Amino acid sequence: MRTKAIVIKKQQANEYDQIVTLYSEDYGTMRAMARGVCKPTSVQSMHLELLNTVEFEVIHGKSMPIISSAVMSHQHLNIKESLPKLVAVQFFTEVLDKIAFENEKDAHLWEFLNTMLVDFDDVSSDGILPLFRKHQAGFLKVLGYAPQIERCVVCSTDPMVGTERMIALSTELGGVMCADCFLAGGQGVLLEKNDLNSLIGTSLAPATKHSTLDTFFEYTVGRKISSLGFLYQVIK
Repeated sequence: MRTKAIVIKKQQANEYDQIVTLYSEDYGTMRAMARGVCKPTSVQSMHLELLNTVEFEVIHGKSMPIISSAVMSHQHLNIKESLPKLVAVQFFTEVLDKIAFENEKDAHLWEFLNTMLVDFDDVSSDGILPLFRKHQAGFLKVLGYAPQIERCVVCSTDPMVGTERMIALSTELGGVMCADCFLAGGQGVLLEKNDLNSLIGTSLAPATKHSTLDTFFEYTVGRKISSLGFLYQVIK
């Protein structure tokens, strides 16, 4: 079996072998064993670096497929040489590793990941956070977790109607609540109406740290996302 993939995670299996998690064009998320990749003489080690785009072939193994050959097509060196870029991209691979099912092909997700890597490879240092927010919103849409924002998830009214400055985002219900439903006992995270655009990637305001998007992703994943905290430490 031969396909193209992006290396998103590596785990040590023993002294010389690694379990490699890849997102492939034809099979979605898959895990395979890279035999001897940690040996000093290994030819495959440079091809199977994190975030590399590779063409690889696997053969059947006892517990999981074994990578028999791998040839790198893109290294994305600008990402790897910039800590803020690297950590920003690791957010997406961390989320993907936690929620994606194995062996489910998704052409839209494959296209998103490739575009995201190219964009971060090319972006300047002052554009990292705005680009990160843009791709967070796009990632939610591709994954099918984008929140319902056109109407209140409780009463179906337009949450933008009215003079109230605040609305609430319910991660549990998957969308926004109008002020009336929130005050009537609904549970959610309060945010200003102007912040709603950040959830769909159309905000014209300067990107800031600790966005509502982060809260929504962590609820979706069901735990804290470690790369987020690290990103805000290293990004300017």
